[in-house]
Amino acid sequence: MDSDVKLNPEATRKSVEAILFASGEPVSVERISRILDCRRDAVRTALSWLQQDYSERESSLEILNVGSESFVMQIRGPYSRFARKVSSKLPISVGSMKTLSLVAMEQPITQSRVIQIRGKHAYKYVRELVRVGYITSEKVGRTSVLNTSDRFNKLLGVDDAKSIKRILQSKMPKQADGENRDQEGEASETGEPTVKDGDR
Repeated sequence: MDSDVKLNPEATRKSVEAILFASGEPVSVERISRILDCRRDAVRTALSWLQQDYSERESSLEILNVGSESFVMQIRGPYSRFARKVSSKLPISVGSMKTLSLVAMEQPITQSRVIQIRGKHAYKYVRELVRVGYITSEKVGRTSVLNTSDRFNKLLGVDDAKSIKRILQSKMPKQADGENRDQEGEASETGEPTVKDGDR
């Protein structure tokens, strides 16, 4: 922490806000507390204050809890369509985009089914999508059930799966992920993934 900034409540709030703004992805309370070298309770208090402040001001931004005490700053749903005009692509890899498309189109879908369709390398794409807060993963038995997150839904300006499917059908490749798997590096004849440069 900068020695010129004293961690009083106001400075803590501003520091937490700056961290969320700069991150662009979910950040845990624990990580913020380590960065600021302060108690987790102080971080939680600051986050609660910021959430209420953004809501009362009806800001175009909001701060959401995306699970496991992780928080993200994002554009509020009604304004996301304007942001999309200057940011037409999500900041994720091509492989993660294809995996996200599958989850969105088939949700709720088990992770084992995603791996069956997309290949073993899809494990890393699922981890990336959970990390950036675009999908949720709930453990069920030996696998996990995947759905798009509230954050991703709001980024698209919708709040239901049917609307997401309509949007993705207009933006994503029409070829099904299950077709020509070897061409996309889904699986080789040996059953191992053959990832190509274009899918990273």
